[in-house]
Amino acid sequence: MKEQTNFNSQGLFDSSAEKITYEYLQKLINMEDYDIFPHQSILDTFKKVKRVAEFKDLYKNYCYAIYKPEMDEKMAELCHFDFVIYDKEFHVPHVIIEVNGRKHLTDPAKAHIDLFKQFITTHIFGRPFIELDLSSTWSDENILHFLKDKFFYEGLKNPYSRPVFCTQCSRKMFYRENGDFYYCTSCINTKDNPLTRSAYKIPQIIKDDIDINEKEENLLHDFRILSEEEQSDVEEFVKFKLYKLNK
Repeated sequence: MKEQTNFNSQGLFDSSAEKITYEYLQKLINMEDYDIFPHQSILDTFKKVKRVAEFKDLYKNYCYAIYKPEMDEKMAELCHFDFVIYDKEFHVPHVIIEVNGRKHLTDPAKAHIDLFKQFITTHIFGRPFIELDLSSTWSDENILHFLKDKFFYEGLKNPYSRPVFCTQCSRKMFYRENGDFYYCTSCINTKDNPLTRSAYKIPQIIKDDIDINEKEENLLHDFRILSEEEQSDVEEFVKFKLYKLNK
């Protein structure tokens, strides 16, 4: 299992905003049960796309699905997520966090990769994807507000309002109210890798003493969303890729 190391070195981060975000995440996240890993490769984050050739194929098809074939030459396999939150017990990724500055809005290539990261995180693997838009003037306090606002919006306070993932296949589990547990429809139940997980035993991602129940002042700026035509094409592509990945 991956061990958390000391990430306080300024040299690890691309900007001061990333460093400050990491420091705030350490205050918000339940660090007894979860780890925060900066700059995680997309290929290392999700088990299903560890093979470079398969990932390149997925990215190429994505570019064609949203009518941007000229972007398929970009080396998306070298991209990373700014922060990935893993649980310590099973090392399953739970939340992806991106910190985006002004270039992510003005540089078409960066904006394209940002949209692809969001697509693969939310549509293929069903993870919460948090973007902090710091393209305009920001302060340390703004970053804290951004994070609390996003965590509230994604419902990440407790396992009853956030996704829970299988420890074997990493797919999203289903909640059964009658019995108060989550279950996976794809995996075999074993002693070491249980098919079900009792909801009350799943540790919270956010610390107990952090109050995010009251929504912070909305300081967020939405990134470009897919048009209806793009969304339709991407949804068809997603269905195909999920079929291929789950075989």
